[in-house]
Amino acid sequence: KNKNPLSVSYISSQLSWNKKQKETILPPNCNKSYYKDLRVSCAETICGRFKNPVNCALRMHAQAKELEKKKKPEPATKMADASPEKVGDKAQK
Repeated sequence: KNKNPLSVSYISSQLSWNKKQKETILPPNCNKSYYKDLRVSCAETICGRFKNPVNCALRMHAQAKELEKKKKPEPATKMADASPEKVGDKAQK
């Protein structure tokens, strides 16, 4: 049998208490049964590489930024556009 749902006042008081806390608390590590009890699971390769889900998200974000930097072409500079022949011609004139 399902228990009664949580009341709105209980949820709002929990959220307001959490907002007032100065210290940020990371979620539980992957190796805990916490996520299995919630029936939330990630791939074994992720749990094997990362201890905490936040670390996984941060690493994936950093990799995405790195790929984005590699895809963007760098703006050409004036010296890179000038061929050695053109530079030599200007110096002789």
